[in-house]
Amino acid sequence: MKNLLTCSRCGCQRTAADLNGINLTATGWNDDSAAYCKRLAECKSAEADETLDWLFDALDEEDAA
Repeated sequence: MKNLLTCSRCGCQRTAADLNGINLTATGWNDDSAAYCKRLAECKSAEADETLDWLFDALDEEDAA
């Protein structure tokens, strides 16, 4: 069984390979407070939604130019 950590933004449990912002050598498996989903589209947080909206708007503007 793989150890799961929790995304500090959306609360989903993921493996360490699916998260960014963690330093397991310093904290061990006890502190995942800075962990966040590596794949923005899979993160179910407000920050991810806002970033994706901004990105899609920027791409739409570039296509219109």
